Amino acid sequence: MSERIVENSARMTLLQVCGIAANSVLYFIIARMLGSSDYGIASCTVFPALALLRTGVFGALMFGTAKVIAANPDALPSCISASRKAYATVGGILVVVFLGFAGPIAGLLRDPSLAPYFRLMALAVPPVAAFVLFQATLVGLKDFRSAMRLGMLFQILKLVLTVALVLIGARVYGLIFGFAISCVISLLVIGRKIRPGEGGRTITLPYYMSTVAGIFITFAIAIAQRYVNLWNLKRIVLDNQIVAYYSVASQLASMPALIFTGVMIALWPAISGLANAPDLSLAKDHLDKSLKYTMIGLFPISALLAALPNYAIRLAFGPEYAAAASVLPFLVIGLVLLALQSVIMSAMLALGRIKSTTSIIGGAAVAAFVVGTLLIPRFGIMGAAATEVMGFFVSSALIAVVSWRTLGKFISLAEAGKIAASAVVLFLTVRAFGFLGYWVAPIIVVALCLYVLTLILLGVIPTDEISATLSRLRIHTARKEAE
Repeated sequence: MSERIVENSARMTLLQVCGIAANSVLYFIIARMLGSSDYGIASCTVFPALALLRTGVFGALMFGTAKVIAANPDALPSCISASRKAYATVGGILVVVFLGFAGPIAGLLRDPSLAPYFRLMALAVPPVAAFVLFQATLVGLKDFRSAMRLGMLFQILKLVLTVALVLIGARVYGLIFGFAISCVISLLVIGRKIRPGEGGRTITLPYYMSTVAGIFITFAIAIAQRYVNLWNLKRIVLDNQIVAYYSVASQLASMPALIFTGVMIALWPAISGLANAPDLSLAKDHLDKSLKYTMIGLFPISALLAALPNYAIRLAFGPEYAAAASVLPFLVIGLVLLALQSVIMSAMLALGRIKSTTSIIGGAAVAAFVVGTLLIPRFGIMGAAATEVMGFFVSSALIAVVSWRTLGKFISLAEAGKIAASAVVLFLTVRAFGFLGYWVAPIIVVALCLYVLTLILLGVIPTDEISATLSRLRIHTARKEAE
């Protein structure tokens, strides 16, 4: 089972890599096309609103649907029926919120000109709901291959359509329409493949909602924790350009972390089926491997960004956003903590430890708002970055303690220390040669190779696991060639 988790994690991580690549190109292009002022507007309206829909509200329902299907594989038709009702109910509420409360939401940010952007988000709710429901069904069925194809098609369409809409003059509104239209086309192309049969026990809407309610609240609060500093920065400084600088630094810092959310998606259905098991050793083993390989991949990429912030910002977003380089290293640290927190949180929610997880994240979000209110007026954008690092440090540490009490020791501190130390050496090496400018690229390649070699020599990456992975790859390739 652990090998299957690794395989599915690799597949979903590949999807995340493709998604991050598409999103990165989209951000880089859109930032240059819109300019810092309009990009600042998008950063505190469209981007968090789409994240709330895709990752927060409907993302929570996606994990809930996957959990219900994984626990009741014989009741797929009933699960999908209950899910549709839940998505329609939640979607209707969101449409009312966006249409009726756009003005008050913009008022909280002290900028009434933002109201039309929130109001137009109502149009994106139905297509996003349908798209995520279909993706949830695939994850619940553990059909990660189809989920990967669906995700890749969506990312390509979103990139092409959004850029085209912005080019023809839609500006910030093009981000909303591009996202919504991409969901619709993806479903039309791939969505017809699901043909649930009849039979199985009945899954009622109350049962479904009781299963996903806690997950729903936790994910919504997690999105609030993610964006509270940016909203607080906008509310206090009232400068869209400063918001844009913080946003591009945050987006660049989050890319390594977002890549490994594929691990969280693959981990969810496997651990969900173990929630009622008397022995949680298998769940602990799943989390151990997932967290370990997340750290191995996440730390070096983040170290490179923190070592070369000026080059990274200028290369990605252009010289107009050079001021963002000052906060990038701090945000990298915060978002590394967020990525590790997300993997552990996924396991805890799958095991039903919802109340404690929600309390920790909610408390951290409130504390971040309070601390940010004190630091941002005095230190500006640096105060917002410091607040984000402190908030994610506290919440990730507390969630780790809760999970440790639930599962016992699920990761070797010695191995984690070796991975972190190797990443620090990588950071210092690349930082030392930063004066070479873009000619530092060969140094980066050599340093990454030495990083991997060091982990192999230290036993963090066992050679037998490498051999087993290569063997499975050869068998998979042979089967493909035979077909």
